[in-house]
Amino acid sequence: MPWTCSSCESINEMAATHCDVCDKPRSLAAHAHLKRVASNIFCSLAIDSSHQVTSLIDYDDIPSLPAAKSVAVGTDHALVLALDGTIHGWGENEHGQLNIPTISKEFIAIAAGDYHSLAIDQDGFVHAWGNNKHGECDVPSSLQEAIAVSAGIWHSIALTASGKIIHWGYSDGVSLPKVAAGKKFIQIAAGNFHSIALTTDGHVVGWGNNDNGELNIPPKLDSVISIDAGSSHNLAVTKNGNVVAWGKNENGEATVPAGLDDVIAVYAGYDLSWALKQNRMLVVWGDVEFIREENSLDNTPEFGPLKQIAAGDKHALVLTADGKVYAWGDTTYNACDVPDNLSTIKAIAAGVTHSIALTTSGRVITWGGTSDDDLDVPLWVGGDVRAIGAGQSYSVALLSDGTIDTWGSGSFEDDIDEYDNFTAISVGEYHMLAIFGDGQVGAWGINDHEQTDVPEFTEAVIAVAAGYEHSVALTVDGMVTAWGNNDKDQTEVPNDLRNVIAIAAGQHHTLALTSDGHVVAWGDNELGQCNVPDSLTDVIAISAGTGYSLALTGNGTLVKWPNSQVYETLLG
Repeated sequence: MPWTCSSCESINEMAATHCDVCDKPRSLAAHAHLKRVASNIFCSLAIDSSHQVTSLIDYDDIPSLPAAKSVAVGTDHALVLALDGTIHGWGENEHGQLNIPTISKEFIAIAAGDYHSLAIDQDGFVHAWGNNKHGECDVPSSLQEAIAVSAGIWHSIALTASGKIIHWGYSDGVSLPKVAAGKKFIQIAAGNFHSIALTTDGHVVGWGNNDNGELNIPPKLDSVISIDAGSSHNLAVTKNGNVVAWGKNENGEATVPAGLDDVIAVYAGYDLSWALKQNRMLVVWGDVEFIREENSLDNTPEFGPLKQIAAGDKHALVLTADGKVYAWGDTTYNACDVPDNLSTIKAIAAGVTHSIALTTSGRVITWGGTSDDDLDVPLWVGGDVRAIGAGQSYSVALLSDGTIDTWGSGSFEDDIDEYDNFTAISVGEYHMLAIFGDGQVGAWGINDHEQTDVPEFTEAVIAVAAGYEHSVALTVDGMVTAWGNNDKDQTEVPNDLRNVIAIAAGQHHTLALTSDGHVVAWGDNELGQCNVPDSLTDVIAISAGTGYSLALTGNGTLVKWPNSQVYETLLG
């Protein structure tokens, strides 16, 4: 049988030792199926390095599935091709699109249309089931040696080992393309009412509906190594790793992000586009309604070298090497409105709805907050502040003499002994932590999940981190202790965690930075906030917010995860 190139996914003759399109050696082909992505109205799926099916952004209820090698998604159903050649599906079955045939042979390929499904068995025969309104399941009896299939709303297409395209089902105005002498088709992709194909010489051709410019293939497009078709738009990757898109662009699905390069494969969804980069980053653009938890925090600005970062609830701050502060994220409460005259800053902190900064002279400045907050810095907080913190409508300052001042709604001014001496503070939304001079931990505030009940024998502590309803402490020997709410496993410190030099607590997740510059994360990972990028190294500082994480590297670069537009692959 022909083989599929792992880099560009083009189909090659059995005897070929190198890919006809990208010239990569066949030895890489064993990994071809580890890069599969499928996206449609129903969900967006991928297969990870352990052959497990995982949801990318918009569907969590995946059934228990065997190890897989391919996925396909239709309008309201999904199919998975297992390593053992069996097919598994879930979703709606109103039209029989999940009535998977029972045969004695293994399946080698699958496709999901609007309300019908396709599969190829090991002998190259195509099977079809589900809706057959326009004959989309009437597989031509002459079709043999199929190596690829794709399905639209009412039509189906197949590619044979000889490079021939077969089209059946809805065919109004369809005129199948021809290929130049000595060339053949090596990839196919079906959209709603159109189809495209890739030839061995790197050219793309199309047929079918053109209401949205689906067939307006850019005239200078050549050297293409991979293609895919969405509902009404198309994607192509060229040999130099660039992406070209055309067709419907109502939701930006055909607007390729600026600077996108080093791409090895593309996948088109309903109104979404995906690109897999050489470094295993998965980039997505298009209909933001399909992008879970899309917000302005994903649009991280470009900065120069940084020296400090701070993650708030839904906004973030950075401090540059030259003492300037920048903010981005939720602007509802003006927490991102950095004062114009702000300069010579040495520390920053981000709360739930407000921000706070400390100047090199020890003066505290706040901005943002709701109309009910009293965040104005009291006169008694003078020029001797050495550390700051921000919570839900309150602020905290650690003075150079070791005492603590708090102010704002719900502050803890009356709870802290004015004669106690502290070395560090951390402020959560409704509780705060501090380290006494002898290495013990003090805690104040709401205690509905025992977040202020410091465990016995918590001593020799050098750092603390207060989350939404949990607390974390780091001891001098590099060990981490956590307590409080554990509904998302945010206090389940990994047993093998050692040599920690910094900690951070988000709403329901926790971060730790080890002495070798790597980040470890645990707790709530619904949005990918614990998916630390594999490429992240040389980290010198960390911070955690609500559903996201920040890291600062040794060269002053900010790294944020997750990003609804950039996903660290699961496909590594």
